[in-house]
Amino acid sequence: MARSPTKRRIASDAWQSFYASPDGRVAIAALFKEFGFYATPVDSDPNILVRSIGQRDVLSRIVSLINLKPETAPTDERDQSDILENIMRAQ
Repeated sequence: MARSPTKRRIASDAWQSFYASPDGRVAIAALFKEFGFYATPVDSDPNILVRSIGQRDVLSRIVSLINLKPETAPTDERDQSDILENIMRAQ
């Protein structure tokens, strides 16, 4: 008897399908750039810091669901920009 997929599996499959599409790759690359995934916020405003942490938490969850491995993820701002520009050029 086959087991029902878990909610995590269903969400993971949906995100992986989205990421596999050209638009999905552009969107995820844009999130990496916009949310400054690897950058440490330098602003001392608590509201900005909390929002930045929340944004990175959301992106971390998406990265987990799409099984994006550290060795294939953009490593810094330059990589993030290059990926986004390359994907946009390929469209």
